[in-house]
Amino acid sequence: MPPTSNVERVLSLMMTLASRRRGFTRAELFDLIPGYDGAPRTVARQFERDLQQLRAAGFAVQQGSEPFDPATVRYSAPAADTDSATTAVTFTAAQKPVIAAALSAWDSSSTGGIGSRIRAKLLSHGIEPATSLLGRTDLRSAPAATALLEAVLERRTAEFAYRTPGSASPQRRIIEPWLVGAAGPATYVYGFDLVRRAPRLFRLSRITSTPKLGRAADEPRPAAITLEEVLAGTRGDDAPVTVLLEVEPFKALTLRDRFHASAHEPTITGMIRPTELRRAVLAAAPWVHLPAGGPAAVEDIRAMVALVHTLHEGEADLTPSQIRTLPKRTLPKQRSLATGATEAARLAAEAQYAQRNPGAAVEDMAAHFGITEAQLQEDLTALMFVGDYSAGYSDLIVTSSEDGVHVERADALQRPLTLTPLDASALLLGLDLVDADALGLAPSAVASTRKVLASVAGEGSVPAAEAGAGPTAPSDDRRRIAEMLTDAQSRQRPVVIRYSPPDARGTSVRRIRPRGVTVANGAAYVTAFCESAGAERRFRTDRIVEAWADADASPEPTAIGSGAREDDGTDAAIEAGLRPWEKAAPIWLRLDPAAQWILEAFTVRDQRQAPGEQEVIARITSSSQQAIVTAVLEAAGAAEALHPPELRERIRRVSESVIGAATL
Repeated sequence: MPPTSNVERVLSLMMTLASRRRGFTRAELFDLIPGYDGAPRTVARQFERDLQQLRAAGFAVQQGSEPFDPATVRYSAPAADTDSATTAVTFTAAQKPVIAAALSAWDSSSTGGIGSRIRAKLLSHGIEPATSLLGRTDLRSAPAATALLEAVLERRTAEFAYRTPGSASPQRRIIEPWLVGAAGPATYVYGFDLVRRAPRLFRLSRITSTPKLGRAADEPRPAAITLEEVLAGTRGDDAPVTVLLEVEPFKALTLRDRFHASAHEPTITGMIRPTELRRAVLAAAPWVHLPAGGPAAVEDIRAMVALVHTLHEGEADLTPSQIRTLPKRTLPKQRSLATGATEAARLAAEAQYAQRNPGAAVEDMAAHFGITEAQLQEDLTALMFVGDYSAGYSDLIVTSSEDGVHVERADALQRPLTLTPLDASALLLGLDLVDADALGLAPSAVASTRKVLASVAGEGSVPAAEAGAGPTAPSDDRRRIAEMLTDAQSRQRPVVIRYSPPDARGTSVRRIRPRGVTVANGAAYVTAFCESAGAERRFRTDRIVEAWADADASPEPTAIGSGAREDDGTDAAIEAGLRPWEKAAPIWLRLDPAAQWILEAFTVRDQRQAPGEQEVIARITSSSQQAIVTAVLEAAGAAEALHPPELRERIRRVSESVIGAATL
């Protein structure tokens, strides 16, 4: 039975090439493998595309002339060989969790294929991204990231539509990309703007079309430039200032780490850049108070918070029912960049997995590869038509799903782990987007992994952040807590934590059994069975004041809830007289152009266009209450929470705590 689509033909080509070291001529392959039909020129082009897909998927394909007949070219794929376009790599046990963390930034459903391809390669060699261990920090505008990384590596121009914060419509840009990098949760491309004839920095989340690669670049590329240097040049006057902050005991632990202050000190002081101060204070609200009479940087934050408070006084001028009568705002969808190489790598990995795990359940296998069961069933159907056609139909891969998945004769698909420069650059970018310290990754393992990836990526790879760039490294206590949680999970043992909930004063002591670490809204959470609550909960790692091992291990709970709820201190908040806002209520925000970056930071369920204005009214969701409040404060009056009323009240209360109710 002939292959039913391109991917079956490509994998059958791979298995056939691997069956004979001497190789095959084109004519022999066209005669053996179904699917090479049509005009000779068309078939030849299809064959070359198939070879490119195999190489991109990590399969080495060799070609050479007959010793006594130079005009005859033979093709083969010896199992031990690697292609010149890829590099064979080996990761140590310490480096594998680092690679898993880097891959977590690439959402395989929206990265245009690169995330799926790398994931498939790693899974086929026993390196699991392990979604149960850490969640995804979804690299937004991923098709743009993939294409721009290619442009950097291949030294080509890139054309795309770009939306600036104040523009009503996207503008066409053509650049020669020099580097793609991440700073915090944001991803940027820096290069030479061919329209404005000057270097420019672009935020990837504002690119509204898939970049189109063009001619070879000819502008000289700066040597050894880093994103930190570029961002420093855009900050202007951001010299450090000395500040004094009043902080609630056992709160704002990340801010305390920044100033090397203990968890119980009521005041902290030190030097900090104004931009960093603004982010730190707003992230720690309502537990930080800015006394009046401070330096200009402090007074600027106080004025900004006062403006937000005024904007949220009283009731909103629009109700949810009125908002739904406004016209929907549609956004252009990015073109998928899924490739045959991605499919080939995934199916090959699935075949190897099923052969190593005979009888694997469909649902387990789908979860392992991060795809739906329907997609897996399609893949298994495709594998039924894959095999070594030089031996006839009798040597096809065999699959069955009646008593689990069974695959035979897939050894030819096993290859050394290889990465292309694009694969390595993507992993380096992903590594910049995850909080390695919060995930308990050893600095030495991160550094050595980055070195391996950089050697594969070569020139144009994502540079490592310079020493001292970005947030201050976590304290020894932070690192010790992360290591203890990781150890408790691996040993399936309980651990006791002192937790500081975001909506209540003081701390609580919890005995938990860690299940894994997830990443959301730029923060790390440990998912665990909380014996105090008798259910599964999520605890933000930077709110854990201290942790210690518990030798008194009770039996493992057998019934765990289907979804973990963030332990936000709701019960304690009610006892303290604080009123938490209703999580189930839809959240509607009105966003001026200057605040529409919020659309990039949260999951947007609906968008409406305000009449006659550039304002957007958006319904968003978030697993973090504080993240929404922080975003509204950061927008400095360009964002207003319209619904629910509890959210407006919360923003007013937080504003009052930061600058004092008496000053409003």
